[in-house]
Amino acid sequence: MNRKTFGILLDWPDTTSNYQRSILRGIRAYAGEKDINLMAMAVGRLNSPFCWEEERAFLYDYTANKDLFSGFIVFSAAISNFSGLAALEEKLASLSGFPIVSLSVPLSGHPCVSVDNETGFRELVEHVVGFHRYREIAYISGYKNNQEAIIRLNIYKEIMRKYDRPLDDSFIYNGNFIVSSGKEAVKEFYDVRKIRPDAIICANDNMAIGAWQELWERKFSVPQDVALTGFDDLEVSTILDLPFTTVRQPLFQQGFKAGEMLDRLIEGEKVPQEIKLPTEVVYR
Repeated sequence: MNRKTFGILLDWPDTTSNYQRSILRGIRAYAGEKDINLMAMAVGRLNSPFCWEEERAFLYDYTANKDLFSGFIVFSAAISNFSGLAALEEKLASLSGFPIVSLSVPLSGHPCVSVDNETGFRELVEHVVGFHRYREIAYISGYKNNQEAIIRLNIYKEIMRKYDRPLDDSFIYNGNFIVSSGKEAVKEFYDVRKIRPDAIICANDNMAIGAWQELWERKFSVPQDVALTGFDDLEVSTILDLPFTTVRQPLFQQGFKAGEMLDRLIEGEKVPQEIKLPTEVVYR
């Protein structure tokens, strides 16, 4: 019997945050238990404005090879950051004969392993707004087309309205989930928009780390001068001793479950359309 080979489609191997590497470790752990080959391809983000990502699209030409691949795990949210999910679904049409498992967000016709963004993030925002009663609360969001970013932004707006807090576009910055956009957001808030938030909620830990760095360079203390929160509970925040409150995603488990689900699909078994893993707030 030939060994199975899982193809893994991701935007790029993340070396700065451990987010994608944590998921990949989970996939690798399952594959190791079952003696399954893995082949990861960094295909870039669809419709990226950066030529170095667009040039990676040629890797899709090698995917529809049934002699090589048994099925695919797709980092759907990351790959579709610029394009939206419809474009990704169209791109994957050439893989219609393969079992496919989507990560983070559902794709039409394919099962998905996601996390419960709503419960954990709502508890975090409630903690900032309802418990601590901060009033001038800025928000650093993710990509406009990213489904997880959309969910978190809508929850921020919902809780702000619930507690009758100012909800103004000047307090919302559209970031891109990387550290530098957290730094740029703080510069934009303080230098361009001339606002002085007493709390900054970030859509992920990377941007919270960037915001922390810029606040520190401006001689602000966190959380004494400005409260700061993230999402993901990445190991790097612990290593750098940046103890901000965040939401923990079970990233390793998400990867492991995706591997298990794809293996079952390849074997012809029925699987749930979506497995949604729980999140939890980590208070620091």
